[in-house]
Amino acid sequence: MKKLNVLTAALVVIGGLNWGLVAIAEFDLVAWVFGLDFGETNAATRIVYGLVGVSAVYQAARLAGVARHPRHAPLVTSIVIAALLVPAGLAVAATDSAAPAKQSTSQRDLVQTAVAAGDFKTLVSLVKRAGLAKSLSGERKLTVFAPTDAAFKKVPKATLSKLLADRAALRRVLLYHVVAGNVKASKVVKLSSAKTLAGPKVTIAVRNGRVYLDKTTRVVKTDVAASNGTIHVINRVLIPPSS
Repeated sequence: MKKLNVLTAALVVIGGLNWGLVAIAEFDLVAWVFGLDFGETNAATRIVYGLVGVSAVYQAARLAGVARHPRHAPLVTSIVIAALLVPAGLAVAATDSAAPAKQSTSQRDLVQTAVAAGDFKTLVSLVKRAGLAKSLSGERKLTVFAPTDAAFKKVPKATLSKLLADRAALRRVLLYHVVAGNVKASKVVKLSSAKTLAGPKVTIAVRNGRVYLDKTTRVVKTDVAASNGTIHVINRVLIPPSS
């Protein structure tokens, strides 16, 4: 019981520190530990968040005197242990259900796949605004380095406003994220650069097992299949060099 108290108290402290950093500095400590950027999650981070939540409930009950009563202690302990297993179980279930989803995703084109993913609302909106949705939905095989919604939040508002006011500039930025052909991750890691549909080449480098574009933009997920190509997810918006 004492070990459980210490463990849950530690998780509550970690959670409080993490949410404080998120609110003050937009820095997610848990995501950082797992090599993710702010706004990104995976099964491991979701398990940690779930454990923090369960621990907070347990500590609240304990402070209220529920866990201190001898008659209630075994029951509370059993409930908490069961609750601690729930996040892990849900994460495993989510992972298992992800495999068959890939087959249905490959039947969608690039735009439909981005919409279905749910993490590219800004990108899809800008693609439609720039009049590129039809081009990215055709039969031509393309590879898209797709910035997430979190990535677009890193773009200065002034820069984004200028792009929204200049359709040609917006199209150029978006096409700088597109490469002709269906380029899988296994091939990307062998390239030093790739010519984009905007004209300029985007540089590619592998450092510590991670792929970076234009030195600072990291590929966080690869080989998202679509009927007319592949999406590689990136954590920043690429800006083409001045023409």
